[in-house]
Amino acid sequence: MSSHRPSPIAPTVDFDRDGVQHGFLRLPYSRDDSAWGSV
Repeated sequence: MSSHRPSPIAPTVDFDRDGVQHGFLRLPYSRDDSAWGSV
C-alpha cells in the first residue's frame, strides 16, 4: 500500500469551469538565503 502526500502545487485556474482561463501553478520555495517565495 502506498501513501500519497498532498501536492504543494496550487493552480490559480478553476479546472471545473468551462472556457479559456489564464493563470499559473504556484509552487512554494524556500532558499537558505531568502524568505519563502514561489517558483
